[in-house]
Amino acid sequence: MQLNQLKYFVVVANQESITKAAKILYVSQPAVSKTIGQLEDELETTLFDRTGRTLKLNRAGKLFYSYVNDSLEELNRGV
Repeated sequence: MQLNQLKYFVVVANQESITKAAKILYVSQPAVSKTIGQLEDELETTLFDRTGRTLKLNRAGKLFYSYVNDSLEELNRGV
């Protein structure tokens, strides 16, 4: 698991869209999709329920989000 995977995950979760997340992150949409797919493969679970182009965190995604978001906030504070 890499830090950029976690950052991408949080942005996708907040935006509920890979396309919107890609624009915010200044990367291509396929790069974000691939990164999220790799993260889900590593965790051996899906993190989002996909409806068309909209992504909503599922139960596992919500739990993972709470840990990741808190951890990234601590990193940003320099703890």
